[in-house]
Amino acid sequence: MSFVKIDRNNFEIISLLLKPNVHFVSSSYDTDFVVTGSQYVAPVRSKCIKQVIDLEASFNNLVADVADGDSNVSKYNIDNFVRAVSLHEAQTAARGVPGEYTLTGSLTRYLDLIDDAPKDVRFDKKIDVFRFDPPFKYTKNSTVKNVIRNVMMPEHRHRYENCGFWYSNYNSLNFFGVSGSDGQVIPTGSCLIYPNVDNCYGLETEFSLNFWINPRYSKLTDRGDYRAGTIYHMPTQMSVSLVSGSDVDIYGEPESFKILLQMSASSDIEPSTIGLSPLGMVGGVQRDLIFSSSTPLKKNHWHHVCVQWSATSNNRTGSIFIDENETYFAYNQPTIGSSSAVPESLSRPSPAGLIIGNFYHGSLADNAKLLHLNVTASAANGQIASEGVTPLGTGNFNPAGVHTGSMFTHPLQAEVHDIRLYSKYYDRGYGNTFGAKLRFESPKDDLSNLRLWVPPYFFPDTPTREVLLTPFQKSPGNGNAADRTADPFNVQFSFGVGGKLINLENFVRDFAQSRNPRLLFLSASVLTSSIENITADQFVYESHFDPNFGGEIDASPFPSGSLIKRNMTILPCDNGLFTPHYDILEKSYMSASELFKKSNGVSDYSIISLERLIPTASLYPGLIFEGGSIFDDIVGTAPENPGVAPGSVLTIAQRTKDVSSNEISIFDISNLYYGNKIHPGSFEIKDANLTGSQGNISITLKDNGRGNIYRADALTKHAEWNSVGNILYEEGIVVIKSPHLLYFCKDKTDMKFKGEQNIHTMIVNIPANEWNFTSSSNVTYQAITPTTGANDSNLKSIYITGVNIHDDNFNIIAKANFAQPIVKTQEDEFVIRLKQDF
Repeated sequence: MSFVKIDRNNFEIISLLLKPNVHFVSSSYDTDFVVTGSQYVAPVRSKCIKQVIDLEASFNNLVADVADGDSNVSKYNIDNFVRAVSLHEAQTAARGVPGEYTLTGSLTRYLDLIDDAPKDVRFDKKIDVFRFDPPFKYTKNSTVKNVIRNVMMPEHRHRYENCGFWYSNYNSLNFFGVSGSDGQVIPTGSCLIYPNVDNCYGLETEFSLNFWINPRYSKLTDRGDYRAGTIYHMPTQMSVSLVSGSDVDIYGEPESFKILLQMSASSDIEPSTIGLSPLGMVGGVQRDLIFSSSTPLKKNHWHHVCVQWSATSNNRTGSIFIDENETYFAYNQPTIGSSSAVPESLSRPSPAGLIIGNFYHGSLADNAKLLHLNVTASAANGQIASEGVTPLGTGNFNPAGVHTGSMFTHPLQAEVHDIRLYSKYYDRGYGNTFGAKLRFESPKDDLSNLRLWVPPYFFPDTPTREVLLTPFQKSPGNGNAADRTADPFNVQFSFGVGGKLINLENFVRDFAQSRNPRLLFLSASVLTSSIENITADQFVYESHFDPNFGGEIDASPFPSGSLIKRNMTILPCDNGLFTPHYDILEKSYMSASELFKKSNGVSDYSIISLERLIPTASLYPGLIFEGGSIFDDIVGTAPENPGVAPGSVLTIAQRTKDVSSNEISIFDISNLYYGNKIHPGSFEIKDANLTGSQGNISITLKDNGRGNIYRADALTKHAEWNSVGNILYEEGIVVIKSPHLLYFCKDKTDMKFKGEQNIHTMIVNIPANEWNFTSSSNVTYQAITPTTGANDSNLKSIYITGVNIHDDNFNIIAKANFAQPIVKTQEDEFVIRLKQDF
């Protein structure tokens, strides 16, 4: 035995940061539930090790099956029993116990059977990514949600962005649906109709219309063509539409688009019937005020569009800006007179409604009827009042063209946001500082000349209307507090019957006029027929929309697809080229709303809180049990029984005692997938078919490396600060908080990320110098020559069989035994390298 002192120079320490790629996919689209990318619990697995058979347990299970009279006795227990008996026979024969068993015969029988034995279950066990929505009853998943919300998020709040129970107030208006497609469930006649009170949206001697648009969708009609979709339509005055360009993809769908502008009387011509060249007078109708942009818009790219004209500026030509590229209105018509651009100069009546997201094809009289109060309607305050819209008159409601599908047949297929109409020309939009702000920022202090502004921001107040409470009941519609909503989604529908319904009215406010639009075919009536075993989700999602009928009435007892489209009209905005400002909310009468406050009580108008959505005082303390007359009388309607009258408290809130949002999705990822933590900036999750969208909407989310989950679908710069959820890298927890992504990845989860796993390697270099390690104190030691050769006859050798590492007190702290002894003589010199990974 010899001792060698080693110091830091003898140690080599190496640390490796491994980043394994993970791709997990689970899908329930097909009849067979498909999962790929699951992680095995056992890191090292064998194909040969079989399950250990317990003779007594197998025998008892077999006896129990027979005793229960089971005609299909468990084959698993029978097989195990036969194998165990064969092994027992072989063991008995091997011990020489007298009997009829032979060792050879019993072992042969056992080996024949063992090939079919099940493998060790530990080697087959896998762990999947666990996804869940908050339950309707108090379960372990309720506890997981509360631990995330009350423990994990506060713990990581100093480290990660938006690590709280809120989401960002930055969304877009999402219009989708193809008019004329077979089997269409989503209504294509839907749109927003803003009342033109006192001609507030009428064009003047100068104007500037600005908006951001992303041509996200390019589906073709059943005729195989792309139908023009209208963004903004003020009948008799101006229409702005999105039309296809000349580029197509491998599927034959357009990849580029153009802006089609129609002015004056030309604005009443259906855009799908217009070529992109001026046509002059056709059939007595003026068609020479039709223009298109020369710069194309790219599919899935955010573009800023500005349409402007002035009777005194720029030689009255007018311009269409696509980003920084300008197109003059007409190359063969250098000027546009005020009588053409401003129809009021010709004493034409103004339309009653401004349409966003579709083209109105009809008369001005029928346009007014869309905003008339129908005094004969069954609702106490009339149909328009029940929808929370200021009526502009009385008389017939919903003209016939609405229900025949001929009045709104040009649905927009795009996302838009920050729609603004100014009654002023701003020097070509980009010629000065304010012009640049028109493009890249929302207005802050200066709201002068602003006629229309739909950001769309969440605003915690709406006009009184009838609010859906259950599939069978709605609020009384008498103007009390129950007829207004102050939350991003229908709280009573959610906490009462477990339904998913966005309060679209709270997102489409025109901040310039402080007025809400009519949501045409974006609402539904309650069920009036007798239906058994219906759930709130079936009421919303199992729709049967008749494409030949533009409204909400169909042959089924369910509402049309209007509720599906309502839930998807607001989506998180991924436009990172734009900076929103929220001064308008801070200065509003709702600035003190709890919905704009974070957990520390500080107001932040860029977020929408998901805490304390209903008052806890309305809950009965301690009453969490279910069943029995007391509980049933208190809660009334429930997810399992939505047809009864609502009780004094909301069922789900009373069951769970949790009044925070349940419209979230939680993903629990085991550390078997990532090791120490998920690598920041590597996480991506995709839902290729958002539940209910019939394949129209695909959502991709990513993390920004600082714990924030944002939408990342556009091919332009993303708004990485726009929070729709959080990822806790060390915990393997992902929470999608935005209620606009209802049932995100419910049908299919496609998740990619990298893990982080540290591997540390320590190498100890132990020198075996010449004339060291040449003797042994072992009493059995004999000095022998290393070989029988004559040149080694004078050498003595020693066999080194192991190395012990000692501390300063000579305690053994590490030990290594060699598989084969090392021969060393007095003349040998080498280094023993010990390597340890941990």
